[in-house]
Amino acid sequence: FDDTLWVYTSSFLDDQISSDVDNYYGLSWMPTLSVEPDGKCLAVWEDRRTGSFELYSKYFNGTLWSPQIAVTNNFDSYTWFPKLYYSNSRHNLVFMDDSTHYFNIYYTYFDTMFQTKENITDTNENCISPDIYSYPDGEISVIFTMESNGNQALYNVRNSGAGWSEFIEVISMSSNIYYPNLISDGADEFALFTSNLSGISDLFISKFNGSGWNNYEMLSDARSNVYYPAGVMIEGKIRIVYVSDENQYGNLYTILYNPLTKSIEEKTVLASHEHGYIMLPQIAVDSGGDVYVVYIVNDETRVDSFQTNDIWWTRLPNVKTQINEGERPYSIDRTNKGYMITFDDNDYYYISIMDKAGRKIFKKNKVNRELLITKKDILRNDIYFILIEKENSKYTEKIVWLK
Repeated sequence: FDDTLWVYTSSFLDDQISSDVDNYYGLSWMPTLSVEPDGKCLAVWEDRRTGSFELYSKYFNGTLWSPQIAVTNNFDSYTWFPKLYYSNSRHNLVFMDDSTHYFNIYYTYFDTMFQTKENITDTNENCISPDIYSYPDGEISVIFTMESNGNQALYNVRNSGAGWSEFIEVISMSSNIYYPNLISDGADEFALFTSNLSGISDLFISKFNGSGWNNYEMLSDARSNVYYPAGVMIEGKIRIVYVSDENQYGNLYTILYNPLTKSIEEKTVLASHEHGYIMLPQIAVDSGGDVYVVYIVNDETRVDSFQTNDIWWTRLPNVKTQINEGERPYSIDRTNKGYMITFDDNDYYYISIMDKAGRKIFKKNKVNRELLITKKDILRNDIYFILIEKENSKYTEKIVWLK
């Protein structure tokens, strides 16, 4: 993404599958990516071309992708679910592997090559679904789930340089825990996860207090199932995305959670697709505070078996204004012709309209005094976002368009 468009260059992995490898198991799965400040990056994924699930990687030096690098080569075990996090000039990697006949969590890192892999759980219980965060001072935190009293509980191990800690219980419920995510800004650390404690899948959060984990808080309303949560921290608050199954195909939501007040300050539908299931949203924040969300739409109405699913994206601008919410220099009124934006001053404004997928469908520069948005500008009924900009001020509005 070059700040305006998504630029597709080529497949970085387009290996020919030999005839003795089943096509299904020859697929590449579960990609994870970590990016350095200058744009260099490392990708890790899993496939089963050797007859066993192994991890492979490629490194992008800013110009070219490297040849394929073997991360694991046990060949007699399943190696799954890699997660990368770049910090302290290294790409930190965790994954799960059952070479001990139980799934344990392993850690390694890549600087110029992959270092020795460590079994950081080393237990006779299955440990799955790892996630990782590395602090600027080098401390590493890893969370994962492990069976406890008949259910998958959430645990944490940490390394401050003197070796890996004993297991720290994050939370144990009378129901399984799914989709664990570590979220931190280098000062505060949170675990985000779901569990069907109430009979449906709800969203929960817990905070690390320096020695252990605080009791959880429920962030959803127990009215619909929550899947695939992910989050980032921005100025002490947590921006979270998740999929809710309140309709047939699911809605993609975002919420803004304030840990200080323990309240949800914002809840917005980001996307809803008429014929496709929303899956696996990913979220990232850039240095300017803009948030980017990508997700898969599994289209139920494909015309043939060769039609692929699509990746969609949306951006949430970091709206910082020098003016209070109640002092916006304009008003928006709905008329029988459309939406009228009237400005209180004689300055020039730049106006963009985005659909729920983040696609810019309308743009007008140097708007002075007023602008009428009509059905010629917006062609279908839906939810849209208006971005109004002037110098260092940005304002966003959500409108519902019904022709």
